[in-house]
Amino acid sequence: MSNRMFNWLVYPLLALFLTVFGGALYRAIQERPAPEQEPIVLEGFSDAEIRAQINDDICVVALTIFAEARGESAEGRLAVASVIWNRAHGHKDMLAEVCLMNKQFSCWNGKAGENLLNLDESKLGKKEAAIFQECLKIAQGMMGGKFVPQVTATHYHSKDVKPKWARQMTKVAVIGRHIFYRA
Repeated sequence: MSNRMFNWLVYPLLALFLTVFGGALYRAIQERPAPEQEPIVLEGFSDAEIRAQINDDICVVALTIFAEARGESAEGRLAVASVIWNRAHGHKDMLAEVCLMNKQFSCWNGKAGENLLNLDESKLGKKEAAIFQECLKIAQGMMGGKFVPQVTATHYHSKDVKPKWARQMTKVAVIGRHIFYRA
């Protein structure tokens, strides 16, 4: 089965799963009070606007950024978001599909993806909750066309690994614990 065909089958199923079982996360996002510590804000969006416009695609993108870069600086999270944006060539309707492509973002591989779908935001600490809120704002900015990529990268990996594919790429940035590349 080709990667493209696989994605066309898996993405609608995941969207259905999120719709059916992701309701608790969706309600938690819409009903939660704003965090005490103000997260980084993309200009032009208030917390109320973010919560009012959350959808499954935004959740997928936000969860990807959160899972891949929650331990990084805001610059690192924006760089991961840039990779998603660059892979989708700036097409807003492709962002979630890019995140869910097989073996592209480790946070969705196997059990990790299942655990991510069951994220209970109420169990996050104060700092992680603020980071998740920031990831939601970044994802909303991406979907709303108010996002400017911070790096030209289409790939990245942790400094802890040395994947074979990286040898064929051009290194464009090192941010935190991630090395970013362009094909």
